[in-house]
Amino acid sequence: MRYQPNSLQISRDIITGVYGSNPIIKVLDINGNTKWSLSIEDIQNQTHVPEWLKNCSRDGSAVTEMKWVEDGPKIAALIGGAAVVVNYNPKEPQEDKNVVFGVCTNTDMLNSCHTLEALPDNRLAIATTGQGERDGIWVYNASAGLHPSKSPLPIGITTCHPAIHAMIWDDREKILWAAGTDKAANNKCCPSYGLLNGYRYTSHRTTLEREPVYSYRMLTTTRCTTEWGPQTTNGGYWDGPHDIAPVPHERKFLITTELDVHEFDFESERFKAGDAVAETYMQGFVPLGRRVGMNRTGHLEKLPRSDLKSVSIAEDGNVVYNQANWADDFWSRQINVLVLNHHRPIPAPGRIYKARWLGSVPGWKPADWSL
Repeated sequence: MRYQPNSLQISRDIITGVYGSNPIIKVLDINGNTKWSLSIEDIQNQTHVPEWLKNCSRDGSAVTEMKWVEDGPKIAALIGGAAVVVNYNPKEPQEDKNVVFGVCTNTDMLNSCHTLEALPDNRLAIATTGQGERDGIWVYNASAGLHPSKSPLPIGITTCHPAIHAMIWDDREKILWAAGTDKAANNKCCPSYGLLNGYRYTSHRTTLEREPVYSYRMLTTTRCTTEWGPQTTNGGYWDGPHDIAPVPHERKFLITTELDVHEFDFESERFKAGDAVAETYMQGFVPLGRRVGMNRTGHLEKLPRSDLKSVSIAEDGNVVYNQANWADDFWSRQINVLVLNHHRPIPAPGRIYKARWLGSVPGWKPADWSL
């Protein structure tokens, strides 16, 4: 059964991040034209931003995350060597792009971070995305604003959830869902499986409970040797999650991994993957390149939906996704849009890792902020 959209209007704008010596967050229209941007240089030029944040923000070339925050509104992003929350208000130049909160991520525990998410009470969750038992989620109090002299410390920490690449706030259940692995993704001694954990947020403590209240392990796993080869570092990694896309008005997630796209149904508490999921949600999908390699048994294997770094579903059923180049790197130079089930490639304005529809997902209310 195919996903049935509620309307057929053209979807909203796209948000993405461009890697480089001056990494940039961009908002694009459906034709790829830039409507708004925020660069590291823009952050450097803001006189109210403290020196410590200016210094760490320019220590890096990546933009691994950029998300809508329902307050004003704002955008939260991982850019350069920092996590920042900025005003998104193009019609008010005096307020637009102003940094209202920041954290240095060029540290031992945060230098691999790949995702963040807004929690209630002006809390910001950042996944450490490392491979150790200490890795998990750090929660910060954004109400404190920009610290004048140093990067703030977390007010809450969860551990024992390595390789978290995606998080989504579930306002109905007051839970933060995080997709990572049950063991280190580069584990050499035993298999590592994709793991979706749900962490309860408690208002009286204004942070996450340390232990998950729900934990769902993906059904299968294998190493990434078909794409990268058995003798490479990347080929030694186990299949693990990359992104979570809530399905509008439904209690379902799409979860992309190194090898495929999966659906998780909260009602049945079950995963499914493969062609059936793509047929339901991604009609018109076109893989980036040939995507064929030799698997561990010595046979050619097609992995058309491998390396989907991000996927996003609009209320009208249209989809935007980014797929990394096969066996080359972790980004691409093409944004992919499925409009009325037809593939529409949009040249990216540089090397990108993720691309999403800008805004919240209907049926998945964002956390309330009031900065």
